[in-house]
Amino acid sequence: MDESKLIELLKRGDKTAKEILVRSTQDFLFNSVMQICHDRNLAEDVVVDAYLYAFKYIKNFRGESSLKTWLYRIARNTLYKHYKKIKNIELSDNISTLKDDKIESFYSDKHELLFEAMKKLNFDEREIITLVDIEGLSYEETSEILGVPMGTVKSRLFRARDKLRNILKDMGYF
Repeated sequence: MDESKLIELLKRGDKTAKEILVRSTQDFLFNSVMQICHDRNLAEDVVVDAYLYAFKYIKNFRGESSLKTWLYRIARNTLYKHYKKIKNIELSDNISTLKDDKIESFYSDKHELLFEAMKKLNFDEREIITLVDIEGLSYEETSEILGVPMGTVKSRLFRARDKLRNILKDMGYF
C-alpha cells in the first residue's frame, strides 16, 4: 500500500492501516530506541507511547516527511521525556536476558565490547551512530529525522565515531 493511501486510512482510524504501520516500522523504531537507551523495558515503553501518540495525532501529520521519519521523531521526543522523568537511568548489564532473536544476535559476544563502548557515549552520539552506522540511514534521511542540516549530521557523526574509537582504544580493542 502506498504511503499516501495509508495516511488517509490512518486519519480515518482504520485498524488494518494501524497494523500495517506498526508491522512495517516496529523493528526500526525498537532497535533505534534500544541502541540509544540500552534498556529493553524503556525501549518497549517508548515505542508503545510513540504509537499511541501517533495514532492520536495522525490528523496533525502534514506529510512534510515520511511516516517513518515522523514516528522516529515522536519516539525520540518520548525518550527525551522519559529521560527527564528518570534522571539517572541504570543501563542494563544483563545482556543474556534478552530474548528477541534480532537483539540477541546484535549483542553476541563479538559485539559486546561495542555495546559497552556505546554506553559511554552521550544520547546524541549514540543516536547519530545508531541511525547512520547501525540502521544504515543516509545522511539525508538522518538530517530529516533529526531536523538538522546535512553538514551537522556529518560533523556530529565524525565526532561521535572519533569518540567511540578512543573509547574502544581505552578498552584495549585496538
